[in-house]
Amino acid sequence: MKYLKKYEDVQSENLLEQVFSDCKIFIEDLKKCDKGNFLVRGVNNWNLEDYNINLFELNTTNNRKPSDMPLKVHNKLNYLFNEKFGWNVRNGLFSFGRNFYSPNDKNNKEQMESGYGNQSYLLFPCGEYDIVWSETIDDLYSSLDDDYLDIGSLIPNEYLATELYNELYEENKNGQWTLNDQETGKSDKTDAAKYVADNWKDFDFKWDETEFETEEEFKETVEGDVYYKLSWEPEVNWFDYWYEYVENWEDNFIEQLDFNLIDDDYKEGNLNDAINSHNEVCMNCKKYYLINQKYTEKIINLIWE
Repeated sequence: MKYLKKYEDVQSENLLEQVFSDCKIFIEDLKKCDKGNFLVRGVNNWNLEDYNINLFELNTTNNRKPSDMPLKVHNKLNYLFNEKFGWNVRNGLFSFGRNFYSPNDKNNKEQMESGYGNQSYLLFPCGEYDIVWSETIDDLYSSLDDDYLDIGSLIPNEYLATELYNELYEENKNGQWTLNDQETGKSDKTDAAKYVADNWKDFDFKWDETEFETEEEFKETVEGDVYYKLSWEPEVNWFDYWYEYVENWEDNFIEQLDFNLIDDDYKEGNLNDAINSHNEVCMNCKKYYLINQKYTEKIINLIWE
């Protein structure tokens, strides 16, 4: 997360006044909501210095990469959302609603313990903004996983892929044996050793007639010797197989994403209902502020005075 500005002391610099001015549209919408209703966004503050920061000013990133959702699935969902709402909802700011005026509400407690990040802040978008949310889906990734498709079992599993690969391309199956990188065209090791012996001149063997009286005797020796020197070369190497495995998995999964979930379950606008749903709320804006929750009471008094 790249910050435009970070502030430790919100009150001394009259920063709340700046926030209220920059976020006037959102503040006016909050005034129409239930007292104490806010959107909260979780962030990861792994930098210990940031724990002392009470206000962050940030630009929105439009090329967001998903944390859990496979990229192709993420892009497909964005396409479907764009068809309905006109923007890439999965690239938006993820937040959830909480009412701080009734902090003992069970849903509030559950929401405070959920979501990404190790610390959560009040979210204030600057200027015009859009929100998309669902009354029934608290988290799209989890909903897909639980209700529609078992994402967990479909995510590319390298261990499983390795087992499948070995089954397909283990020795004497799909591939060929080579000798010093020279192809035999034979998938059976015994056949490969015999092929080398029969074509010993092509493999740069020298027949010492003083040691072997006949060519057949020489070829038998070559066949027995090279059997233990042959190397297995699978028809497809592991890296190409893994790439195709991932590609096929994603394509097969995306084919199953043509459902009516977005049309049926998602809506836009109506901030108060979105907050009260306690579900995931995706926001589209150009810039936003994150404010430490310890200023909640003061902000409540300023908005709903």
